[in-house]
Amino acid sequence: MYAPDRVFSLENNWPASLFDLVEEKHIKEKAYTLLAEGAKPDGYEYGHELYGCKKCHNLEEKFRFRLVSSTGKYVPAYHCSKCNRRLTRLKGDEFAYPEFETPREDTPLESRWKCPKCSSTKLTSEHVAMWD
Repeated sequence: MYAPDRVFSLENNWPASLFDLVEEKHIKEKAYTLLAEGAKPDGYEYGHELYGCKKCHNLEEKFRFRLVSSTGKYVPAYHCSKCNRRLTRLKGDEFAYPEFETPREDTPLESRWKCPKCSSTKLTSEHVAMWD
């Protein structure tokens, strides 16, 4: 996991800061505005997560985080790069047994997600843990 003092630093010169970890400009701007106003990560786990679009079945990796300020909590809402629908963070059985807005009846449930690089639907889920 990245060091929180670097990830949530207002200085963009650290490797692994929000500036590098988040692609969407509007999410970076919102996060840096909140950090400048005193927002802090609230102990909620942060890191790279798998997100999926339940409309077009696209998969994307995004950086999940949450900031707490005097005005409330901020969790970024990511959108699909293909159809612009809001992405859902996939956890556990949501990857293996997804509920889609537009089901693809021609394939079994566990293989309805598409690989973002080759569009294959022959995907499996693995959980990996890293430690020092």
